[in-house]
Amino acid sequence: MRVKTESELLTDLAINLPSPLEQISLPDSAAKGVEVWCKRDDLIHPIISGNKWRKLQQTLVSWYSSPPSHVISFGGPYSNHLHALAFCCAQLGIAFTAVVRGKYLQHQVLSPTLQDICHWQGQLHFVNKTDYQRRTDPAYIDELKNYLQADLCIPEGGSQSAALQGVAEIHKEVSYQQPELMFDLALLPVASGASLAGLVNKHQATSINTFVGVAVLKGKSYLEELVGQFLGQEQHTRWHIEHEYHHGGYAKTSADLLAFCEHYNANNSLQIEPVYSGKCFWAANDMIKTGKIRPGSRVLLLHTGGLQGNRAYKRINVSK
Repeated sequence: MRVKTESELLTDLAINLPSPLEQISLPDSAAKGVEVWCKRDDLIHPIISGNKWRKLQQTLVSWYSSPPSHVISFGGPYSNHLHALAFCCAQLGIAFTAVVRGKYLQHQVLSPTLQDICHWQGQLHFVNKTDYQRRTDPAYIDELKNYLQADLCIPEGGSQSAALQGVAEIHKEVSYQQPELMFDLALLPVASGASLAGLVNKHQATSINTFVGVAVLKGKSYLEELVGQFLGQEQHTRWHIEHEYHHGGYAKTSADLLAFCEHYNANNSLQIEPVYSGKCFWAANDMIKTGKIRPGSRVLLLHTGGLQGNRAYKRINVSK
C-alpha cells in the first residue's frame, strides 16, 4: 500500500497553512507607538487549531505509514488537546480514549468538549486526582494501556519531543510571509512548555529577537524547568516567562480579564478566550502600558487557538 505524503495529510484534514500573519491593535498599542502582529494559528483548522496542530503534526504524519490501532491521552474536561486529538483519530479511523482528570465527572453532565469526543466515537476514562498525577509515570502508562487495550499514549497537551519540530515551522512561515520584518519580541501562552521550547530551539535562524512566555498557571520555576527539559543541551538566553498574568491559576480568571476578552471580541474579528489567548493578549497590553515593552517596539503574538474553550466561560473560576 502506498504511504501517503504530508501534503496529502494536510489535504485530508483540510489544514490551512501557512496560517495568516496579520497586523492588529491592542487597547494601548497605538498610544505607545508599539506595532503588534498576530500569527493566526487559530485559523489553521476549526477544530485542530493553534499549537494543537503544531504539536501533533509530526505524530500524525508518522501515523500515515504506521497507524496505531488505539490511542490514549490525558487532559481535563475542557482540554483543547483531547478535543483536537479525538477529532484527528476519528478522521483517520483510529480508536481513541481520553483519560480525563476528575473521577467525579463521570456522574455529571459532560462538558461540551467531552460531548464532542463522544460524538466522534471516542471513549472516556475518568481517573481521580491521585492517579492523574501519575500521568508521566511509565509504569502507570503501561498499566493504563494494558487495561484500555491501547498501543500508544500521547502525553498531556501533546507535549513531546516530536512536537518541537512542528512548532518550529512557525519561523519559516513568518520569514516567508514578512521577510523584511524583524520582531523585538514574540509572546505566547505557556502551560506545558513545548510550544515555547519549539520556538526557542530554532531562534538562531529567526527574525525574532526575544521570546516571552506568558504563564497561564501558577508555575514559577516549574515552567522554566519544563522548557529546559525539552531544550536539553540547546539552552538559550533570549527567552523568559512572565508569571504575573495567570489571573489565579490554570483555567481561572478574573472579572477584569473576562471583561477584557469580551470587549476585545466585540470589537475585533479576531477572537480570544480567557484560558490561553486572553491571558497572552492581556499580558502584552499590560507590558505595553507599563513600559515593559518599549515604545517603538514591534511585537508578535502567537494565537495558539483553543477557542472551543469559550464554551466554558460560565464554568471558569473567577479569582477573588
